[in-house]
Amino acid sequence: MTLPGSQWEAAPRRRFGMSSKYREDEALVARVLAREDGAHDALVARLTPVVQERANAAARRFALTDDRRDDLVQELWVMLGEHDYRVLRSYAGRSLLTTFTYAIATRFFFRRARKLRDTRIPTAEVPTSLEDPAPSPLNEAARRSEAARVREVVEALGDDDRFLLHMFYEQDATAELIGRSLGISAAGVRMKKRRLLAKLGKKLAALRSGHE
Repeated sequence: MTLPGSQWEAAPRRRFGMSSKYREDEALVARVLAREDGAHDALVARLTPVVQERANAAARRFALTDDRRDDLVQELWVMLGEHDYRVLRSYAGRSLLTTFTYAIATRFFFRRARKLRDTRIPTAEVPTSLEDPAPSPLNEAARRSEAARVREVVEALGDDDRFLLHMFYEQDATAELIGRSLGISAAGVRMKKRRLLAKLGKKLAALRSGHE
């Protein structure tokens, strides 16, 4: 898988001549916050590729229609402009603006798409074959039960923890890329991952034993 980070990822300022890119991003944000003419359009043009890529990823992951995906994109743009650009004001220039937006868009789209999925009315399963299935009913029931426990534990996590799991296990992102998105070191990301996995293990064990 080609990491989105290879396109959006911020390199350290001292390398690859990226310092000018950081200055351009900071200047663009300042123009938007000052409500200069044309600044918002420039922001949309700068961020549309990463926003659209993240929306497409969520649509694939949660089987959204094109119309639903486009609705979520519009919701994201509204959210970014709400409360006098409150989200944009948190941009501190520690990463490229596209990297900053990548993290925000991923959280937003996947959280909203997950809620849309969970509110869908389940449809009845229609058997496609009358032949006896290869797995035994007991094994299949056990597999479904374990999958349900994992879903229950993951859904109970906070947004930051779910974002971390998504980046590691669905996007195959490196600790360095995740760290830049979260504004922490790669070592800090790895520590958060170890603690999160330990917490998940304890919660799953509690569910398997029949108590919290």
